[in-house]
Amino acid sequence: CYGHPELTLDHPTDIVCRKSDYICSRTLMIRADKAACDLDENLVRDLRKGRELKVEIIVEY
Repeated sequence: CYGHPELTLDHPTDIVCRKSDYICSRTLMIRADKAACDLDENLVRDLRKGRELKVEIIVEY
């Protein structure tokens, strides 16, 4: 995944990791190598149940 100088990272509630180059206030990163359909089904099931998810984002440059 990649960042971009035009990323505003200012949406109050949403973050989106995109496979495309599309950028809006919800976009966290672009050109991801995975889509939502690639997420582990157990993860999706747990999120549907309202389980808490902790995400660690590592920025390398």
